[in-house]
Amino acid sequence: MRGKDSSKNAFQPLAPKALTPAQQREVEADENIQKAIELHENNQLEEATRYFALAAQSENPLGQLMYGLSLRHGWGCKSNPAEAIKYLQRAADAKPRASQQTLRRMGSMDRKEAIAMARRELVMALYELGMSYLKGWGVNKDKKVAFTYFKIAADLGDADSQNETALCYYEGIGIEKDMYESARYYRMAAAQGASQLGNSWIWKPKY
Repeated sequence: MRGKDSSKNAFQPLAPKALTPAQQREVEADENIQKAIELHENNQLEEATRYFALAAQSENPLGQLMYGLSLRHGWGCKSNPAEAIKYLQRAADAKPRASQQTLRRMGSMDRKEAIAMARRELVMALYELGMSYLKGWGVNKDKKVAFTYFKIAADLGDADSQNETALCYYEGIGIEKDMYESARYYRMAAAQGASQLGNSWIWKPKY
């Protein structure tokens, strides 16, 4: 007597769930970012900026950041600092929401990675906003606002922002001079391998 056919009881993999429209937009935005980066690395700046723009239109914070930088510097498009600042601001404002979207898409094993990725994108946007206000790119110069953005990013662990914050304290840019705070932020940056030449004074006991 033949054994019973157990193939019907064999494990059948579940069909993947269909993406919601919002999830589909996120996937498309991620794909546009990847295309844009590849094109940018190959010096095809006009096409790269077009894909960054598509990602930005999908409310992708990294797309907004990169499109804002493209507009500021004229990468593959006409320079438009005033429009650039809008996208940089949107990138910074969108990060809390975007990081939650990222966490939902990724498994629990990747939560730390997702949080780290969201934080990196946030500090990039904050740093670039600080530079915009410091240099007057697309906005009126405002050293106090520039310092605020630099300090927020610095306190989130960004080495470049820590150096900028230290310089602000050292020279009194947007904040009262404070050599102790300047030394503290320079040391924070140095601990991440971003030390500045000629800054041996920050290690003196008095600071």
